[in-house]
Amino acid sequence: MHLGQRIMIMGYSGSGKSTLARQLGECLNLPVVHWDTIWWMPNWVERPLDEVYAMHAAMIAEPAWVFEGYNKATRDARAARADTVIFLDLGRGIRVWRVLKRCVTHCNKPRPCMTEGCHEKLNLFFLRFLWLAPRKPKYNDKLVWLASLAPHKRVIILKNRREVKAFLAQLNLDVQPGF
Repeated sequence: MHLGQRIMIMGYSGSGKSTLARQLGECLNLPVVHWDTIWWMPNWVERPLDEVYAMHAAMIAEPAWVFEGYNKATRDARAARADTVIFLDLGRGIRVWRVLKRCVTHCNKPRPCMTEGCHEKLNLFFLRFLWLAPRKPKYNDKLVWLASLAPHKRVIILKNRREVKAFLAQLNLDVQPGF
């Protein structure tokens, strides 16, 4: 299976976007872009929107990338440049477990895919957000949007760890921890 030179990965928090992006980037020799490094400045300060959009435009203008993360305001521009769009649609239980695990693993330090100074943290607001996503109307809108891309793009929806492992096996990639 050929994914092309520009791969867009989206999914809910804890679905494995960063892990999959890292794996694909390493194995396909493509640069990896993490949305959180564009959105967040050190110490969880949001970057001004004009800077966010300028950084995003510069990143997607590059000839090759694996871009993980989701932002509705920029998704269409990113999808227009992408050869392949992957949606990690893993269940709530595994996503909550992964977020809790990464909070312990990266306690008081940033994850590798985060801006320096953005130490891993967990609060009730984020846990509530994580538990309630996906909410049906927004989820259905996302699926309709993905379906609209399908005639022109390779769209891959992976619904569980088994499907992610099978996808990686199709690419002859070893499954790394996290899946």
